[in-house]
Amino acid sequence: DRLYQKFILNGVPIIIGEFGARDKMFNLKDRVDYSSYYVSSARARGITCCWWDNNAFFGNGENFGLLDRKTLEWKYPDIVVALMENTK
Repeated sequence: DRLYQKFILNGVPIIIGEFGARDKMFNLKDRVDYSSYYVSSARARGITCCWWDNNAFFGNGENFGLLDRKTLEWKYPDIVVALMENTK
């Protein structure tokens, strides 16, 4: 809401270039729900978002990967669908 008030209402476009939800094993539904909410809330305010896909899928770090760049396959297609459906 603060971005909307300060920028969008004053004709300044906004792109949120890094957001995501880490893979913590067994939290796919939460990640899908979060993705849907975040993108639809931003879109309702005229804000565009880009998921932070760092191609990380394993370990204890920031596992934000969606697209496996070696196989060109979506590892989490449910998240991709949620992102795409809520950008309209």
